[in-house]
Amino acid sequence: GHKVPTIALGTWQSSSDDVSGAVIAAIDAGYKSIDTASRYGNEESIGKALKECFDAGKIKREELFLTTKIWNGDHKKEDVKRSCQESLEKLG
Repeated sequence: GHKVPTIALGTWQSSSDDVSGAVIAAIDAGYKSIDTASRYGNEESIGKALKECFDAGKIKREELFLTTKIWNGDHKKEDVKRSCQESLEKLG
């Protein structure tokens, strides 16, 4: 099995403009875990930054733990799949 890193980059209250640089800097510093949520509104910027890191060979996708969360209003059975799919698309 895999061990989840104890420390992750948290992205709550990070603007879309700021979060890209933070994600890249965190990966450059050796972080292997990124935490976000759909409600933070920055998943798309995080996805672009991760793609940049993957494409540059800084980290492989299978080496990274990426956590996101669905918002409270999306916990109904009919909303969960849609919410997860939207996050997956934004995160790449």
